[in-house]
Amino acid sequence: NGATDVVVDGNIFENFHYAALGSMTIAARRISFTNNRVKGPGASVLGVDVNRRNCMGAVLLGENILFSNNEVYDTSSGVIIGESTKNAIVANNLLHDLINEHGVYVDSGVVNVALIGNTVRNTGPSGDGLKIQHYTAQGGTPQNCVIVGNTTENTGGAGISVLNSIPGASPTRGAGITITGNQIRYAGGVGISARYWNDINISSNSISVTGLEGIAINGCNDGQISNNHISNTQRNGIYTGTV
Repeated sequence: NGATDVVVDGNIFENFHYAALGSMTIAARRISFTNNRVKGPGASVLGVDVNRRNCMGAVLLGENILFSNNEVYDTSSGVIIGESTKNAIVANNLLHDLINEHGVYVDSGVVNVALIGNTVRNTGPSGDGLKIQHYTAQGGTPQNCVIVGNTTENTGGAGISVLNSIPGASPTRGAGITITGNQIRYAGGVGISARYWNDINISSNSISVTGLEGIAINGCNDGQISNNHISNTQRNGIYTGTV
């Protein structure tokens, strides 16, 4: 924790209790986790022991974080980018066969986070492919996030989810997010779900076979939804709601 200038590259990790690389309680700086293969213990362990629900590729918190070109599988989830992280890139990873939760989970109050070119397949029953989760009570305001060119397939929850989970009377809105050029197939929930953001652009995404809406936005201001291809949804193609 609190490390500076660390590169973890080209390793194989197998059968561990928590993360292959963890930095969670004290912010780190200039941390790279690249070209690694991470194999967890799989469903026979993670599906029955809730204390191992956080088994994952990496938990990274701090400034100037890179998680790239890794394969993570048979874990509970893929990677966590921790609260208030600034300047993080999660790019070109293959995250598959995740037992409990999400491919990529980004916590509250992040600034300048980019999720680019990742493939997420087969998440747990409540797992989203890519998720940015912000709260009113912690972490500050998320700003300047991009989710571009990713593929999600067979997710238990949403393909992509960016939301405030505690809206309240005066919710903390994210400020500036672009979700473009992604392919979402076989989402158990909504294809793309967005709640409580200012300045949001959802464009040129391909969304097919969802358990709920193709795109659902609620409580967003200054939004643009354009040039998306949406097919085979169980509810609306696009649903918009207000606060």
